[in-house]
Amino acid sequence: MDQDIITLFKERILSLEESYVHKIAELSLLKELGDALKSTSLSQWDELFFKQLGIIKKHTGIRSVSIMLLDEATQLLYVVGASRMQDPSGDPPVKFKKDEGVAGKAFSTSKTLYIPDVTKNPMFLDKGTEQKGSLACAPIISEGRPIGVLNFRDNIPYSFGPNELRFFELIADQLSITASLVRTYQDLVNLEKKRINLSRYFSRGLAEHLLADERMTRLGGEKKLVTTVFIDIANFTPMVEGNPVEGVVSVLNSFFEAVVPIIFKHGGMLDKFLGDGIMAIFGIPDASDDDPVNAIQCTVDVQKAVHRMK
Repeated sequence: MDQDIITLFKERILSLEESYVHKIAELSLLKELGDALKSTSLSQWDELFFKQLGIIKKHTGIRSVSIMLLDEATQLLYVVGASRMQDPSGDPPVKFKKDEGVAGKAFSTSKTLYIPDVTKNPMFLDKGTEQKGSLACAPIISEGRPIGVLNFRDNIPYSFGPNELRFFELIADQLSITASLVRTYQDLVNLEKKRINLSRYFSRGLAEHLLADERMTRLGGEKKLVTTVFIDIANFTPMVEGNPVEGVVSVLNSFFEAVVPIIFKHGGMLDKFLGDGIMAIFGIPDASDDDPVNAIQCTVDVQKAVHRMK
């Protein structure tokens, strides 16, 4: 009886030690993932994903780890990072619909899916990669909704058990922070590009208004009545012929710097520069009965500004 108790006690101690070692390994992995996130700029997001996937491979020892994110524009899952122990040439680009294949199902259901042997499961879509072995796909959840999938693959069938699958879900939770930050960074970059582009044609206030206008994201156009103003420098050709190029360029720059703010002030859109002139349109994006009046007031103010430049 005493021997049975001692044996049971030893087994319990060994189990606790294994659990403790496993927990230390998990914490070590999560710490390294966090350190990689803190030490890498989000502008280098591809390098960040590569680092973190390399850390995952080092700790898990499995053959391949890849991360897929949802492209909001196309509504397709696409690979943004992959890491392999062998065959560094990598796989060809692969994209999935949100409910296509194992990764798509994991995404659409927000549940981890495990395929012990991909060659025997009809859900697995090979896409020409000739894969074999085990595949586990853990959804990446952010703010209660899936934004991507973390894929774990090994060439040996039945490679993963319950502990590994739980560990994969833990890793996916950690990578959700990286994925969310990268998506936020990309959204901000795209927004800033739109802001800069709009600021070339509209006043700052109107550009900010247009950024929130859903019409700016739709394809196609609208037919509407607008007022167009053409402004150019009188006797520009003789001025070019009788003055050095540097002086002409300086005059043009001063002219444009004076005129463009006036156009914006009266609600006009800068359509294009025409050599020594400017084309402005009033009535975009929203037409008004005051567009012709605003256009005339704009031209009057431009003439006053040009007289002050003389």
